[in-house]
Amino acid sequence: MAFIRDKQVHGHKYYQAVRSYRDRDGKPRQQVLCHLGVHNSLEAAIDAERTKIKVHRRCAVLRRMKAKALRAKILDLHGWEFVDGELPSRDETLQGSWLWWEQWEAYFDPKNHYGRRHIDIEEVDIQFEKYSSCFHYYIAMGRASDADRSADAHQEKLDKLNRVRREYF
Repeated sequence: MAFIRDKQVHGHKYYQAVRSYRDRDGKPRQQVLCHLGVHNSLEAAIDAERTKIKVHRRCAVLRRMKAKALRAKILDLHGWEFVDGELPSRDETLQGSWLWWEQWEAYFDPKNHYGRRHIDIEEVDIQFEKYSSCFHYYIAMGRASDADRSADAHQEKLDKLNRVRREYF
């Protein structure tokens, strides 16, 4: 037989779906089937997980749209510089950003009078912006993947809650 019980943890009330059984010696035992968190019913926990999945999936879509827009902007401004329209890898982007940042610092270093004459600051700004935009593209794609992983984790929990409901309630 399964039921919902509450637990006090550090002054907060949490709920669990639990089943009772007897061990080999005939002693009564309880097995936690799943944790419901702050939800006092299985249905409320299921609804919350569904909502979290929708939110994370939508977040992933929006972040991929942002990444796609960044990619289009980068290719529009710098596409001729990339082989087959492919952006530089994340590592190449990071290296390029540091290289052009060092050029920018060298230009504005008051002790570097010789270097200032040989650095085209407009080219430095353009190149740094290019690599910075590529880096932001990779960040947006990484955050989209993070949101997908979160949605997958909530989907696993939803599957477990549904299985518990099917088997015990």
